[in-house]
Amino acid sequence: MTDKETEITTPAALAAWAGYYRSEMEISEKGAGLLLGYLDGHGYRLLEKDGMMMCRDIGTEEGRTVPASLDEVVDMVFRWNSDMLEENRQKMDDPKNEDEMWEQWEEYLSLNKDSEVILSIYERTEYGKQFQRLKEELDKIKSSGGPERRPDSGGRSR
Repeated sequence: MTDKETEITTPAALAAWAGYYRSEMEISEKGAGLLLGYLDGHGYRLLEKDGMMMCRDIGTEEGRTVPASLDEVVDMVFRWNSDMLEENRQKMDDPKNEDEMWEQWEEYLSLNKDSEVILSIYERTEYGKQFQRLKEELDKIKSSGGPERRPDSGGRSR
């Protein structure tokens, strides 16, 4: 084991790290580039130390570094993208002028394109898998006419 931290700065490096340590994730270089871009845009850097991923907040003086799983990183980027899409929609609802309307439309298209790639990665995280299981359970409940009724526990007072 080494005490050396290595910054993950390129899409190829992140894709390789994920392929080695999280082979079930299999992130493309395009997806890895998006993750790194969103992290950079929000003031974070990814590091690796002894096979463990870490996230450094470069927006603080001390550059706080915390362990972060790939799932957590993808979830964070997924949420940022969702928040940015929502902010963009709000701006599109009330543009100051026609130029701003078209600018917001172009931004929306770009964010939406990002969203498709980020979602495809998110679906392979534990969070995405858990969401899918819950969705399937809810769909099953809806299609059966409602939740199953539990037998009375007999604890009611008469």
